[in-house]
Amino acid sequence: MKKARKLAKETGRTATLYGETPYQAGTWKKPRRTIIKAEVVVNNKGEFRDNPRFVITNLDLVPQNVYRYYRERGDAENRIKELHYDLRFDLTSCSSFLANQLRNLLVGAAYALYQQLRYAARRTELGRAQVGTLRDRLIKIGTVIRESVRRILLEMPEPFAWYDTWTRLAQDLGAIT
Repeated sequence: MKKARKLAKETGRTATLYGETPYQAGTWKKPRRTIIKAEVVVNNKGEFRDNPRFVITNLDLVPQNVYRYYRERGDAENRIKELHYDLRFDLTSCSSFLANQLRNLLVGAAYALYQQLRYAARRTELGRAQVGTLRDRLIKIGTVIRESVRRILLEMPEPFAWYDTWTRLAQDLGAIT
């Protein structure tokens, strides 16, 4: 961490260093390989914040690749959490099997649509947003909908903070303004 802090102060940018060390907990029979990520994050105000991370592993890769492997695995676990907490994939409260199966099928379809929305938003500040964030900022909007023979008009509220992002995504997905 000292080296990462020094590097961050010298460059004024986020500094990340990787290393490894053996570690043995009190109940372990032998030491295990510990990968260390020492990171000092510089926020947009120029403030420094330590962000140390540790991974115990038996993978025989360079530390940076080991950490990348576990980070991607953690990202996959976060997607599973989204299914459970944001979309309630585990909600099977119907009394019939087919009703629960249909409910989970609809949740799976909704998740696929959210993934497409996340992909369309990849170049915006919502590019890595979770499903709950996408829903709150882009879907759950108090909007007046006016339909005519030729078009559907959406009238967004004036103080809608995500209007520019919403409009850009709608156009990327085929909407005509």
